[in-house]
Order: sequence, then structure tokens, then C-alpha cells
Amino acid sequence: MESSDSSTSAILSDLGVTITGKTPPTDMPSYYGDDVAFIKTPDMRSGVFVIDSNSKLSNEGADNQKSKYLPPNTVLVACIGANAGKVAISAIPAQTNQQINALVTKYPCFVYHVIKNGTDDLRSMGDGSSTMLNINKTSFESFPLLLPPQKVLLTFENRVKAVFSLVLKNLREMQRLENTQRLLVSRLSSG
Repeated sequence: MESSDSSTSAILSDLGVTITGKTPPTDMPSYYGDDVAFIKTPDMRSGVFVIDSNSKLSNEGADNQKSKYLPPNTVLVACIGANAGKVAISAIPAQTNQQINALVTKYPCFVYHVIKNGTDDLRSMGDGSSTMLNINKTSFESFPLLLPPQKVLLTFENRVKAVFSLVLKNLREMQRLENTQRLLVSRLSSG
């Protein structure tokens, strides 16, 4: 990245490493369990962040595909089907299925906004019809963007990260309250 005073043309791969998810063999029950979040597109419904997943892998299943581990603050982008272009940030260590391309980057807030604002452009890079759209890894990585000067990029990232931190805190609090509600309802209905 340049440190000039003007924006430069770039592509997504200039901002990080892309990891396309993979589903471990389903005929191996020992690969599934409660240890590692296994994010699929429906898990991205909550807005900016994914804080949990409906499916989980066992440590054995996740370790079987070690190169698919994603750290928190990874940008997740659905790349297949009607949801192609849907974007979220993983707040948890996780792996994903093959319908998601993930970008491990130092600038998750910036990339989130680039994808969110450029969803139609990203979708236009895919192959197939609108319901069977497929944005492959190569197309995803070559998605063009304007990169602001380094100082502007860092300022943006830090300011948005502060706001996103509050969003994440509220999302986790709502999850905690929902869990408490489920517990209370189950106790009341069994008592």
C-alpha cells in the first residue's frame, strides 16, 4: 500500500488473505460437535457481526482442515446463490462452509463497508443466474476498490471499530438475554 495523499486503485487481495471455507466429510460424525463455530450463510443474518453458529465442528473435524481456521474480525462474504454478496464480520474464531469467502485483514471495518456498498458490483462478477450465482475465489480477490491514503484508512478503521465495538457489545447482551429468557421459560414450563 502506498502512503501518498491520494486514493489508489487496489483489489481485495491487496488488503488480506482470502480463505474459502470447506465442509468436512459429513460421513465422519466425529468431525462434528461443540468445539469450533462452523459458520454458514444463515448465521450471517444478525447484521454486522456473527457471534455464534448453528453448526459446530469438533476439534478433530476442525483440525482436519487446519488451513480453514479464521481468527475473530475476519470479513465473511457469501459467494453462492441468492445471498451472494451478503457480508458480516466474525466476532469469534471459526471455520466456514464453501459458500463463504473470508478475508483475513487488518482493516475489517473498511472492507466490510467496501463490500456492503459494492454488493451489486461484486455480484456482477459472479457466474450463473441470480439464484445460482457463484463468485469464485479469483473473482472475489480481484474485486476492485479505491484505497484511501494510509492515514485516512487508519483513521476510518479506528473510528468505525469504536462504533462496531458497541454494536458487538449490544449484540452479545441481546444473546445473553435471549438465553436467560429461554432458560426461564423452560423452568416455568417444567415446574
